[in-house]
Amino acid sequence: YSRFGGLNFINVPVQPNWDSQESMLGFFNSIDNKFDAQPMLRFLYQCTDYTEDDPKLSHTMAIALLDEMNLAHVEHYFADFLDKLEIRRSTSTNNVPQVDVSLGAGVKPYGLPLLPNVLFCGTMNQDETTKALSDKVLDRGIVIFFPRPRHLYDREGAINIDKFCEDKGIQPLSLD
Repeated sequence: YSRFGGLNFINVPVQPNWDSQESMLGFFNSIDNKFDAQPMLRFLYQCTDYTEDDPKLSHTMAIALLDEMNLAHVEHYFADFLDKLEIRRSTSTNNVPQVDVSLGAGVKPYGLPLLPNVLFCGTMNQDETTKALSDKVLDRGIVIFFPRPRHLYDREGAINIDKFCEDKGIQPLSLD
């Protein structure tokens, strides 16, 4: 979807041991005395870093995909984002909420703006290795359930979509 639409995209594989937003964004490494930024934070910074003179990527749509997002409790590592995204939904573009990223002892937290150009989505499985979603997560998101397909069609038949639809007796979608 991102490639087709020309959107910026990052696929972030969620780890089962994620217990805070530092797991997803990064943390201060006291041994090396530096902040270890994770790819998600770098991506969000690039997509939201802007000034009036240099908008960079802040005017370009971006998708952050949390792959297998329920391997860890979503409300542990994504809680601050859930609250701020709900605020973002009901506020003007001039009042953009920020997620505070702790950079280490004695350093002021970085306010990561949650601009409307960044969309968050996630994939989930339902099996014995995953966590159930809380009501808080379900209330703030849109859940789309894809059941197991009953019929599998070969991919080569879908190259020419008009012929594929005709062969299967399906009405093609109109873009009008």
